[in-house]
Amino acid sequence: MISYMETELPEEKCARMNVTVKTTEDGTTILDYQLPHKTLDGSLKTDEVYSVAEKGKTAESFAVFKQEGGQWSDPYKKYIVATDYNTYAITISCKTIFNEEKMKMDRSMCAHVYSRNTTLPQQTLDILHNIMSSYDIDTASMKIMDHSNCQ
Repeated sequence: MISYMETELPEEKCARMNVTVKTTEDGTTILDYQLPHKTLDGSLKTDEVYSVAEKGKTAESFAVFKQEGGQWSDPYKKYIVATDYNTYAITISCKTIFNEEKMKMDRSMCAHVYSRNTTLPQQTLDILHNIMSSYDIDTASMKIMDHSNCQ
C-alpha cells in the first residue's frame, strides 16, 4: 500500500496486501485480502477483506472487512479504477449510508494506491491522485504509507 485515506488507517505503517484469488465453477471470482501492518506502538495487526466479483466483472466487486471483535462489516462496492498491471492500482470503495442528521442517503468512500514496490515516483503519485479526485475523493486526506523499518 502506497497511499491511503487518513480516516481509514490512522497512524499505521508497513501495510502490505496479500491476495488469494479463487474462481468458482460459475465464473465468480473470490478475493481474500490479508493486510498486515504495524500500529504506532509497533504491534502487528492484520486486517482481512473478502471480496466477490461476478463473472466478467473483476474490476468491480462487493466486499466486506473484518471489524474489531471479528464481525464482518456491511457490504460495500469496490472498484479498481486504474491500473497498469505492473506498477500501480487504484481502488475506490463506496458504501451507501443513512445520514440521520440530514435525513437523507449519503455515501462513505475510501481510496487506496497499491504498488508492487514500497514507493512510487512523486510524479506518478500526483497523476494517480488526480485520477482519484475525478471520483470525488478528497486527495488532501490521502497519506503516504510509511514503509521505513519494515521487515
